Amino acid sequence: MPGGHTKNLFLKDKKGAIFLICAISNTAIDLNATSKLIASGRFSFGSAERLMEYLGVEPGSVTLFAIINDPERKVTLVLDEALFARDPVNFHPLKNDATTAISPADMLKFVRSLGHEPIRLSFDAEGIPTRIEPDDAPAHL
Repeated sequence: MPGGHTKNLFLKDKKGAIFLICAISNTAIDLNATSKLIASGRFSFGSAERLMEYLGVEPGSVTLFAIINDPERKVTLVLDEALFARDPVNFHPLKNDATTAISPADMLKFVRSLGHEPIRLSFDAEGIPTRIEPDDAPAHL
């Protein structure tokens, strides 16, 4: 499929907060540096039970679209800025036996329509993140 293929990391921090990081598949992500930048506790991967509880999907099917199953907005969404440089971007539609494509603008509309305001990070080649502030984001997104 054309477009940017993605990886999606379901994480919890040592304080119990839940995070979903969605990134372009080849983006390096330094989880320690990311947790420090966004002022969370140290990250670990969330269990299958937590994944089902918070996002309603099974391991291997983690996707941006699963935040539709988080009406209480307990999951903090983190988006790789590289997603906005690809059009379209590809995610699983809640199961890993298919892929669906969405434009970056529609991706942002989708998450905001659910009441999520994502944290946007740009990762360098070593996976060290820089926060993209709303004023730094492209105007059309």
